[in-house]
Amino acid sequence: MTRELADRDRVAGRELATEAGLDGWAADNLVEYVADQREATGSVPDDRTVVIERFRDQVGDWRAVVHSPLGARVHAPWALAIAGRVRERFGTDAQVVHGDDGIVLRLPDVEAGGLLRAGELTDLVSLDPGTVEAVVTDELTGSALFASRFRECAARALLLPRQRPDRRMPLWQQRLRAQHLLSVAGRYGSFPIVLETVRECLRDVFDVPALAEVLTDVRARRVRVVEVETPQASPFARSLLMEYTAAFLYEGTRPPPSCARRRSPWTRRCWRTCWAARTCGSCWTRRWWSTPTPCCSGSPRRCGIWRAPPTCCGRWGR
Repeated sequence: MTRELADRDRVAGRELATEAGLDGWAADNLVEYVADQREATGSVPDDRTVVIERFRDQVGDWRAVVHSPLGARVHAPWALAIAGRVRERFGTDAQVVHGDDGIVLRLPDVEAGGLLRAGELTDLVSLDPGTVEAVVTDELTGSALFASRFRECAARALLLPRQRPDRRMPLWQQRLRAQHLLSVAGRYGSFPIVLETVRECLRDVFDVPALAEVLTDVRARRVRVVEVETPQASPFARSLLMEYTAAFLYEGTRPPPSCARRRSPWTRRCWRTCWAARTCGSCWTRRWWSTPTPCCSGSPRRCGIWRAPPTCCGRWGR
């Protein structure tokens, strides 16, 4: 609908918005909103166009906004991969925040020829679709999302017991206990709660196959990437910047540096085999001390509340 509104004049756009069920006031606001965005950036993001906008923030640093209507399930792994690529190529933290309508990057002011070279941002977001899944898996354990999901998985597995069962534990205390548990469990990639956290992020939160499909379309020129520089944030970018402050409220939930990226080659291979490749998902069942599933052979090793056959990855931590 955004593409159709951008291609029509105000009268035709208002008729289209009215046919979609909006009243007169909402239709006028929507048409004006899209028109202001097109005037600010020259292009409007849609299912065939990704707009990369660059401008200065209040302190003089550069902000880059990747406008895309693909949703948070695609933007979240995309943001992780972009942050890892910026850190690997330039040795700086991009401070990437994603939302349903795009991705925001806060970049330090660098000399000409670096991050702000013409086409450099386009090259950063145009990742290899064949390796993006491995990149996302490698960057996942250093994110705040992994820490928060690990806390939830550990609480469901009764690994964060309370002193009094009839009283609730404050959230900040849950974070501390989960952080201490992760600092130990993160050393063992075969720990069942770590594997469940990875599975939950890659399967339930992220949509990595859809991201790979988008990157394939970008490489095949079926989706065009437009890079523009504006004197200030565009209307679409201002709505994304409102999420920036909220995102940094949870900056303290990141995993401790001691285990943020401590992974053995076997651990990475195990995660990709079980979760990223999506070939062994049927081997896991959420049962209490149950019997083996028909797809597995042999007796399972019992690990807490989880049961997994040794055929998946060979060995499991105790």
